Amino acid sequence: MKKLIYLMMLIFCAGMIYAQEPTKDTAIQAMETLKSLNPQWGAVNFEFDKMEPSPVPNFYQARFYVKQQDRLIPVVVYISKDSKILFLGQVINLTEKKNLTQDFAGSEKYPPIDMSKIDLNNGAGFSPMTTNNYTAANLAAALNGITIIDASKGFKLKLKITTVTTNTTAITYLYLTTISTDTAQDYQYPLDTVQVKTTVVDASTSLPIQGAHVYIVAAAGGSLNAGTVILDGYTDASGISLNSSFELSGANQPITGRVRKSSSSPYYKTSPIAGNITNVGFDTTLFMILDE
Repeated sequence: MKKLIYLMMLIFCAGMIYAQEPTKDTAIQAMETLKSLNPQWGAVNFEFDKMEPSPVPNFYQARFYVKQQDRLIPVVVYISKDSKILFLGQVINLTEKKNLTQDFAGSEKYPPIDMSKIDLNNGAGFSPMTTNNYTAANLAAALNGITIIDASKGFKLKLKITTVTTNTTAITYLYLTTISTDTAQDYQYPLDTVQVKTTVVDASTSLPIQGAHVYIVAAAGGSLNAGTVILDGYTDASGISLNSSFELSGANQPITGRVRKSSSSPYYKTSPIAGNITNVGFDTTLFMILDE
């Protein structure tokens, strides 16, 4: 006989639901009732995915997704066959030592990329210019009136190279000579920015936590002085706090920090943050444990 342990985090009678086997509509209605009992989830949008009989006797398991900007987080709920009881939690098979809730939930999903929203810039709009003295005047002329670039602060150089021959090896090398010092290069050649993002969720329910304080600073070993503040903010309704325009200079930037929620209920234990900001940014999900 299979041995199961049910870690029930929330149980309630959904009086709005009729005494019948759960369907997609009743599952959605049950989640709306759950949201009404938890005002902090009011802004969370649960998207129904599928439902099937669960390992828990007389219960169905339903999978929803919570959208968090660039991804979908799975959330599993259990609904009784008579559609009167719903609970959130983890179902563990003790014999096989498996988390059956996690097996049904699956992984996070990423929506398909909408190619129509990607700017495939082909370099059009730039005039030919031959000069070794990029001043505000001749730069403005070369950019055909584009004024968002300030030559006094530096600009990004974009090259479009053409050749009159069909020989594919006509151009074998390209060299760019720049100012030698790191300080001058940082000033004249602005760095591309990366995103520093932290998603905070409840460890028991995987639901987003709003109002958690995320504090990230530079650690030793990078270009920034240790202790330089990189992110200091609070999570939104999707559990996200981010710095969308962090300038990464040189190698990876080690970071350290913490996330807390101790000023308003529900309270959570402090969780540490550590890692590296790379050329693709920093993106992590932190699971917080209730402290009530």
